[in-house]
Amino acid sequence: MKWRNIVKTGILLLLGTILTGCWDSKSIDKQLMPLVMGIDQTDNGKQYVVRLLVPHPNGGSYSIEGQAETISEAIDQMKMNQERGIGIVHVDLILIGHTLAKAGIHDVLEFAFRTRELKSRAKLGVVKGNAADLIAQIEENQGSTTRIQDFFSSHSGWDPSVALTYLWEAFRDVFSDTTDMALPYLEKGNKSIFQVLGSAVMRDDRMTGVISSDDTLLYSAFHGHGMAGIIEVTPSASMQILSTTLDYSKEWRAGIPVLHTTLKMDCMVSATKQSGNKISTAALKKELEKLLDERYHNLFHRVQKDKCDILGTGLMFRSKLAEDQVDRWEQEYYPKLEFDYHTVVNIRNTGDLKL
Repeated sequence: MKWRNIVKTGILLLLGTILTGCWDSKSIDKQLMPLVMGIDQTDNGKQYVVRLLVPHPNGGSYSIEGQAETISEAIDQMKMNQERGIGIVHVDLILIGHTLAKAGIHDVLEFAFRTRELKSRAKLGVVKGNAADLIAQIEENQGSTTRIQDFFSSHSGWDPSVALTYLWEAFRDVFSDTTDMALPYLEKGNKSIFQVLGSAVMRDDRMTGVISSDDTLLYSAFHGHGMAGIIEVTPSASMQILSTTLDYSKEWRAGIPVLHTTLKMDCMVSATKQSGNKISTAALKKELEKLLDERYHNLFHRVQKDKCDILGTGLMFRSKLAEDQVDRWEQEYYPKLEFDYHTVVNIRNTGDLKL
C-alpha cells in the first residue's frame, strides 16, 4: 500500500507540471489582429502617432489610434483602452508618414526589432502625407485588409514596378555602410487601395527623394526580382518581357571601383506602331537596348550624386573591401564608382506579326 501511494503521488505531481504549460494562453477570439500599422510624427516632432487597421469580423475594417513619446508607449496606450488584447505579430504592412521618413526611421526599426512582436517579413512603405490619414480613408471606404496584403504579395497582385522591401532588409540597409534602399511611395487610390507614385529613396534612415515607377522597375530587376510580364514601349513597338537574368563582375582600376553589369532579357513583340512599314527584329532589339541602357545610367548617376547606394553596389564589392574601407564606401569610394552597364535583348517570339 505504501508503494502504491508513492506511485500515485508521483503521477499527480507529473500531471500537475504538464498542465501548467497553458496557464497564460489567450483565446484567439479575444485578440485584435491588425494587419496594417501607420506611424507618424506630430508637428513638433516630439511624439509618435500610431494607427492600426483591424479587419472587422463582418467584413471591412476599422482602426484604433494611440499617441505618445515612443512607439511602444503608443501601442501600450491602445492595449490599455481596448477590451481585447492586440497582437501586432499579425501586422503585414508598416506605413510611414512622409514627415517621419524625411526626419528618419531609426526609431521605427529599433522598436520593430526590440519589441520581438513584429514579424521580420512585414513590408514597409512611405505615404505622401500622413499614414494615419491614409488608414482612415481606407477605413471609411471599407477597404479590405486582404486586398492590401494582395497588393504587396508576389503571389497575387504585386508588380515589380513597386519596390518590395521587408522589415529585416530595411534594418540591414539602415545599419549598413555598403547599401541603401527604396520603399514604395504611396497615396490613396481612386479606384484601388493605393496609388503608387514611385519609390522613396532612403539614404541611411532618411528619405532623400523619389524615383519613378519606371526606375523602380530597374531597381527591382537589379535586386533579382525580375521584370517578367512587364510591357516596355519603344518608338516602334510594344514588347513584353518574358524573363531576365543579371550578370556582373567587378574590378579595381587605379584605386577606383568599376562594376561591369549585363542584363540579359528575353522578350516577345506584342504590337508594332509603324502600320504598313516593316521593321526588323534587329532594329527592335537595338531600340529596347538603347532605351534601358539610358534609363539605367540616368538612374545610377542620379542616386550616385546623392550618395544613395540603392542598387547595392557596395555589397557586390564588400568581399574586396578591408574593414576600414567598408566604413568609407559611401563617402569615398561609391562617388567614384564607374558603372559599366549593358542590356542584351533576345526577341524570342513575334507572334502573328510580320516584321
